[in-house]
Amino acid sequence: MVAGDRAKTEALFLGTKSQVEALEAQIAQKNQQIEELKVPGAAVPSGSGVVGYVPPPPGPPPSQPQLPSGWKKATTPEGKEYYYHETTGETSWSVPVS
Repeated sequence: MVAGDRAKTEALFLGTKSQVEALEAQIAQKNQQIEELKVPGAAVPSGSGVVGYVPPPPGPPPSQPQLPSGWKKATTPEGKEYYYHETTGETSWSVPVS
């Protein structure tokens, strides 16, 4: 009976070993696929929980309003934008219209 148990144990071990090897091969294949999908140099946000996270590209820059002739945009020392007319000296906090 010991010899029979040993044979069953070896058969079970070999079957399990081959299943483990097959699963490890699948894992290696999936890891390779993941590496191929990663963008080089892509940053992963801290705490995102996403491996290989690639942030979306930035949107287009905001369009600048077309100023009427003679108007210029300037910035106060505090950083607030305003507009002034070079000839008349008129100023405005909002974008002037023609």
